[in-house]
Amino acid sequence: MKRIYSLKGKKSFKEIYSKGKRNRGRFVAVYVLTAEARKDQEEAGEKSGKSDVKIGITVGKKLGKAHYRNLIKRRIRAVCGELLSSMHGGSRIIINPGPSVKDVTFTDLKDDIRSVFRKAGLMQ
Repeated sequence: MKRIYSLKGKKSFKEIYSKGKRNRGRFVAVYVLTAEARKDQEEAGEKSGKSDVKIGITVGKKLGKAHYRNLIKRRIRAVCGELLSSMHGGSRIIINPGPSVKDVTFTDLKDDIRSVFRKAGLMQ
């Protein structure tokens, strides 16, 4: 996944957590703020960003040491990079893996993220 697709800033994360919708899978929770919801905010006078998809990944310290948390983030970035071409534009997404992600294979993680994205209405 390229750097232009990464979500930056505490304010952006806070906005998605408060105004976005949560969808859960077996291994991850996904918070989504869609383009339509963002358009309502733009009409209210807020700044508009690019119409691209932005993805943020949060991995807490409860999941293990730094090298293991980095492994989880690399896997999630790889999955999201593959799914970007089939996603709707303008959405803001936060992926939060749960404690059960420790024992999961890459293919199971990929299938779970794909199914959660479909439930959230992100995929075409």
